[in-house]
Amino acid sequence: MNARIRKLSTVLFILVFMFSVFYPVKLCVGGEQHTEHVTVGTEEFLDEGGGRGEEITGKLQRGNAMVVFAAVAFAAVCLGFVVYNKKKTARKFEKAEQELYRKKIERDSLTGLLNKEGFYLRGKEFLEKHPKEQASIVFINVENFKLINDLYGVRSGDRFLQYLAMVIRELCRDSKALCCRYEADHFVTLTLESLGEMKGALKTKQFKAYFQPKYDMQNDQIIGAEALVRWEHPQKGTISPGVFITVFEKNGFIGRLDIYIYVETCAFLKRCRDDGIPLYPISNILL
Repeated sequence: MNARIRKLSTVLFILVFMFSVFYPVKLCVGGEQHTEHVTVGTEEFLDEGGGRGEEITGKLQRGNAMVVFAAVAFAAVCLGFVVYNKKKTARKFEKAEQELYRKKIERDSLTGLLNKEGFYLRGKEFLEKHPKEQASIVFINVENFKLINDLYGVRSGDRFLQYLAMVIRELCRDSKALCCRYEADHFVTLTLESLGEMKGALKTKQFKAYFQPKYDMQNDQIIGAEALVRWEHPQKGTISPGVFITVFEKNGFIGRLDIYIYVETCAFLKRCRDDGIPLYPISNILL
């Protein structure tokens, strides 16, 4: 794009300059028309028209000077635009290279999560960006991970770590969080706790209770159910309990959620009784 603009500005400058020098100009001297080139006919006009020829020659020179000045100004504008555009493009490439380099040194090559250095740097920016919100750090350690490498090989161990990283990333997908492979088989997540949002979700009944039946295979019958909870967020969709249960346990909100699910469970049992549906014991596990 820049090369095309430079070529176009050069061609236009040459064309305008040639036009100003060699284009024939019609003049009236003593009632007669003369068609002369600017570079050739000046002396003849001076001879034929005397003082008037000098006047006409002066006008021609001023006109040519204006044309040349306009051509030079146009070329200068085009050149300035090319230089500006080139610097702007260079800044974009430099910024993109810096961002690419930053991602390269901040990311774990195996899992794609943040590494330790990236977690420290991004975590600081993350907390500074949300100064009024509480944050939780969750450390994840795979016990006896060495056995996987010893029994199935390093490649299998790497695939396991990649799968675990994918699960952690998916669990944090619906929340403001940073995910990090701290080292080896140790992972860390940094999440924000929005207590106001939790209270609002409870008030507007965004938490939904689901009842999973327990089935006795020997007697071939249902013997009970488990109460599960899901957060049906209006913007984020369904949020897995793996994302918010740990946070609720740390900030004390889990007790209010327990009571809410108990009430929902009792209301469900009442509807079953009113509709003549057999009642079964329900346990509340919130998962």
